[in-house]
Parts: sequence; structure tokens; C-alpha cells
Amino acid sequence: GTCTLGSALTLGLTRTFTLTRGTLALANFTLSCGLFSSNNTNTRAINFGTGNITTTGSGTVFTTATATGLTYTGTPTVNISNNSATATTVTAHTTGGTAANAFNFNITTGTYALTLTTASVVDDLNFTGFAGTWAPATATCTFYGSLTLVSGMTFTTGSGLWTFAATSGTQIITSAAKTLFSITKSAAGSTFQLADALTLSTTATFTLTLGTLDLGNFTLSTGLFSSSNSNTRSIIFGTGNITVTGSGTAWTTATATGLTYTGTPTVNISNNSATAATVTAHTTGGTAANAFDFNITIGTYALTLTTASRVRNLIYTGFTGTWAPATATCTFYGSLTLVSGMTFTTGSGLWTFAATTGTQVITSAGKTLFSITQNGAAAQTVQFADNPTLSTTATYTFTTG
Repeated sequence: GTCTLGSALTLGLTRTFTLTRGTLALANFTLSCGLFSSNNTNTRAINFGTGNITTTGSGTVFTTATATGLTYTGTPTVNISNNSATATTVTAHTTGGTAANAFNFNITTGTYALTLTTASVVDDLNFTGFAGTWAPATATCTFYGSLTLVSGMTFTTGSGLWTFAATSGTQIITSAAKTLFSITKSAAGSTFQLADALTLSTTATFTLTLGTLDLGNFTLSTGLFSSSNSNTRSIIFGTGNITVTGSGTAWTTATATGLTYTGTPTVNISNNSATAATVTAHTTGGTAANAFDFNITIGTYALTLTTASRVRNLIYTGFTGTWAPATATCTFYGSLTLVSGMTFTTGSGLWTFAATTGTQVITSAGKTLFSITQNGAAAQTVQFADNPTLSTTATYTFTTG
């Protein structure tokens, strides 16, 4: 059966509309109720058209915890409009939620503490008009649309995980200068785009598994950046950059097969501590076409650049820690800049300068280096910015250029 609205329908703040079976046809009107519930595995549908469901109560105001069997047509708009300071909970599609049945949620008013139940699945989540608090803590959430936070709300970060899983279109994240937690971009065929600078906590990870990351000319700041797989994926840097603020494993693109970029591929390693950090860059599948620039900008820690890493430029300006490559190898498609304030411990490793065009500049800053091979293309130039000294057991091999 079908229940069709003949006009806007308003239930009281403490009243519930429950959809157990059949079809609810909003007929382009608003259904307003204290609580909306459709938590079962029966076959049921909501025909939104241009209508919406607006909840006005407090406490538990929306639950589609079990969304198996639930479908919709039209634009699936749900407004959470609790205009009070009483805590409110939304439970959206924690079981059976998919890209095909996820709803848009607008958190439109109120000063309350919002709970979005862990494992909820939503399309768009928009906090425009909200002046309360959202503190997800360890909660997980899957988005098939965009996320819009606002400056007037309070966001308390934690150790949760948000997965952006759309398979087409562009998912836009507006962070409004809030510090967020871990994010995974997990699906092919879609773009994850920054609408402003995005900052994740120093213990959080941004993981690019598939699809496109568009920095929108902004800075993505994260404790760890990870994109180590052979899937087709890309980063649109433009004039933006990725800044890594964590310690321990700070960056890994160990398997860079399938990874491409546009713009200037700037990565800042900005661990402002004395705790050791490791960068693993393109050890498999790294080429001149997909290597990144790394700026080691601050900190007194011991840096490890994993052996067989491939980078474009590697610049240590601002770094006062230690780089002791020992037996490590590294391939450069750009320049290397050491600085006097850092500590460099030489070993028996090998650096290969392999650009196919342009000038690669080596600034040794008075450090004693190890073996270097120059074997790019005929159009390559390697140029010294100061007097280079290699150890007495090292070799400079000049092959091409």
C-alpha cells in the first residue's frame, strides 16, 4: 500500500512517524515529526519528490538502523531541526546502507550535542545553521556525498574514521577550520575535493585508495598520508600541498604504480618534534612522471628515507635533525638540498640522478656524501651549488648528460 500526503503533515514534537511496510509518498510536501523510524528489513520505499522529512524532537529523532529493503525516489532530504539544547541522536543506515539508498541530512538549528551513531551511512551531511557540538570520538561513518561543517559549530576530534565512497561525481569537504580525524577515499570514478584547507590530527591518516584527490589549491594537513597500492588514482595539486605533521611512519607511497598527478607535487614533512619519522616514497612504480617534491621543513628528529625511494626534489631547509642513509639508495628526478643546521651521516649507499631534462642542483652544505651516479638523458644537467665532497670509498659515476 501507499500512504500519500495531500498537504504538509505535522506531528507533535513527541510524536513518531513509523514506516514499517509499503510506500510513503511525500507528494512534494514536508512531513514534520518528532521522530522518524523505519528500522526493519521489510520492502518499503519513500517517494520524496521535492518534499522532505523534518524531525523536530530531541533524544532519538531519526532511525533507519536497519535499512535493508529501503529505497527512495526524488531527492532524499532529511532536516534535523531540534531548536533546543537537548542532546539528539541520528542513526542512519548502520545495516544495509548503500550508495543507492543513503539520505541527505541537514542539521539546521539548535545548540545541542549531536550523536551520529557509529557505522552510519549518509549521502550529504550539512551543518549549515547548527550552533551545537558534534564529537564523533571513535565513530565511523560512510559518505556517498559531501560533508559541510560550519564555523559556528563545535567539533571535537577523536580517533574515528570517515570513508568517502562515492563511485561517481565530486564529494566536497568543507572543514571550516576544524581539526578532523582519519579519512579514506575508497572508490574509483569519483573525486574528493577540498573546499578549504583540511587539517587532520597528528595521529590521523589520510588514505587514498582509488579515484582522485583534488586539493583545490589548498593544504591537506595530516599525521600520515598513505597511498600504497597499484590502483588507478590521481592527485590534483594545483598550487596546493600535502603537509604531514605526524611522527613514526609519516608518508607511504611504497607502491606508486597507477598513481599520477597534475600541478606542482609538493609534500611538506613537518614533524615538529624529536620523534623519529619515516618517509617511503615510490619504492615500486616510481618514475620521473609521478615522483613528488619533499620539503623536510622542521624538527630535530631522525629521518629515515626508505631505501629505493624515488623523489623529484628533496629539500631540507629548516630541518635540524639527522639523516643517516647508511646503505640506502635513492633516485632523484630533481634537486637535492642539504643545509648546514642538519646532521648527515654518510655510508655506502648510492644516489642516482636520473632526470631526462633540465638541471638537477646538488647543495651539499659541507656534508661528506657517498656514491653518486648521473645517468639520466642527454638533455640532463647535474650542477653543484657548492663544493661537493664524497667519502674516500665513494664513486662519482658519470654516464650521460
